[in-house]
Amino acid sequence: EDLDDVRTLMQYGKDTAGGIMTTDYIAIPADLTAAQTLQRVRELHPSAAVAYYLYVTEPDETLIGVISLRDLVVADPPDIVRDFMTTPVIQVQASDALEDVAMVLSKYNLLAVPVTDPHGRMLGIVTVDDALESVIPAPWRRRRPASRVCGEEPEIIASGGGTVQPIAHPDT
Repeated sequence: EDLDDVRTLMQYGKDTAGGIMTTDYIAIPADLTAAQTLQRVRELHPSAAVAYYLYVTEPDETLIGVISLRDLVVADPPDIVRDFMTTPVIQVQASDALEDVAMVLSKYNLLAVPVTDPHGRMLGIVTVDDALESVIPAPWRRRRPASRVCGEEPEIIASGGGTVQPIAHPDT
C-alpha cells in the first residue's frame, strides 16, 4: 500500500500540490451520525495533521463536504454529517502550483486543504506545514528561532524605537 502511494505521488511534479500532498486523510460517508463519526476517529487514532478535518465523500471518493474536528465535537450525537458538513469545499487540484496552494491555505486560514482530481475525487491533502516548508527558501528554513529561558519575557521594541515592557502575570 505504501509503495502504491509513493508511485502515485511520484507522477506529480515536485512543485505541485500532488507532489507534496499526503495520502493520509480521514474520509467519511455523509450518512453517519456525529456519534458514529467520533467513534470512527477514536478507532483510527489519527495523527494531529490528519485529524484537523474530516472529508465527506461519496463511495467513489468524490468530495462533497468537510467538517472540522471542532464541528464534530460540538455536534449533537444523533446529528447526521450531511446536515452539518460545510459545502462547497475549498480544494486544490493535484497540478496546482505550490504558491497557489499556499495562497489558498492562507486566504481561507486552513490547516489543510484537500487535493482532488479533475472529477472532484479525493487524492490527498496538503497541510499548511508542508506548504510553507515547500515555498519558504531553503536558507530561511535552516534558521532556528532564538531560544529563551522558560519564564523570561522577550523584549518588545515599540514602533517609535522605545522598549515596551511586557505586562506582568498576576501571580508574580
